[in-house]
Amino acid sequence: MASSIISIDWLQLYVDLTHLEYVEEFKVKKLAYGTKHFITIEEIFLQGSLFCTIEREPRSELLKSYTGIIKFENSLLYRQDAETVISNFLNINNIHPLSITRIDIAVDFKKFKNGLLPQNLIRGFMKEKYLRNGRGKYTIIGNQRNVSDVSYLRFGTRASDVSVILYNKTLEMKEKVYKPHIAKQWKALRGSPMADVWRLEFSIKGKATTFLNEDTGEIEEITLNTLSNDTQKRILVSALEKRYFEFKINDGQKNKTRMKRLTLLDLKETEFTNRYMPAGSDIYKRDKMFLKRLFVLDKEERNIPEYALQARNDLLDFMTKNEYLEKYLEDKKPYWNETTFKQ
Repeated sequence: MASSIISIDWLQLYVDLTHLEYVEEFKVKKLAYGTKHFITIEEIFLQGSLFCTIEREPRSELLKSYTGIIKFENSLLYRQDAETVISNFLNINNIHPLSITRIDIAVDFKKFKNGLLPQNLIRGFMKEKYLRNGRGKYTIIGNQRNVSDVSYLRFGTRASDVSVILYNKTLEMKEKVYKPHIAKQWKALRGSPMADVWRLEFSIKGKATTFLNEDTGEIEEITLNTLSNDTQKRILVSALEKRYFEFKINDGQKNKTRMKRLTLLDLKETEFTNRYMPAGSDIYKRDKMFLKRLFVLDKEERNIPEYALQARNDLLDFMTKNEYLEKYLEDKKPYWNETTFKQ
């Protein structure tokens, strides 16, 4: 039995539709209306079931005319072969993925690792018994007949790059739509079969899908491979919890960071953090500068010893193990090769 189950609950891609051509096995239904951003909406069916929805023909000139948005059906994402099925769909219909515009990573469980019930965490947060690290807006929903009957806590808004929701998933499926593909996997959860299942869900927008290892500079990105990579999903959830859902036990100290951390999820702590950089900033600025100094060393200075050049080459090899820096170096080589000796 598992203490928690991690799933991908929403997947939306920004895609290049230049060569789109649906194969016969997929049936296309064009809707009679569009959206705020796209003229055309198409529902794609496979064997009679909705597979995905495609929005295309952008209204704004800011978006390339050949691009669109694909949202995959929720039940598809819970299949063991989801990555393979989605990749095959993209390939055979000549659709080229450009980026992830939204992905939701969900953790289902009945109790937190320390035995704390989710509703008691929310109550403790309301009474300032537990303090969340960071700042920002939050929303709490409960039952008006009993103010202590809370079932929903959200940090962030729909416009946030990352928002996090803790809510009673069992209650939601009773009140809204029952999803058998979700309920089926709950049989593997530890705890009483009668206990409600809660969900901690991280909703991530496109530019926040990159994670940084602050110790090594290694980059971990969310891609289609994430659907089938359980180890990566656990790393990402651990990083997201650390930044967006970390609570401290209020002991009265003025400095919240010195308070004892409240252990919630049964996950190994990771060095990765969702510390993506805003537009215009560059986490590799110093590395790029150093790469250039290494590369042009024998072009700006004369009579450099052979051992020094070998050391330079070893350093270049080491730094370009990072794929981003490797590509950066390849792009810059033609220009840096034009560097001349200092006079």
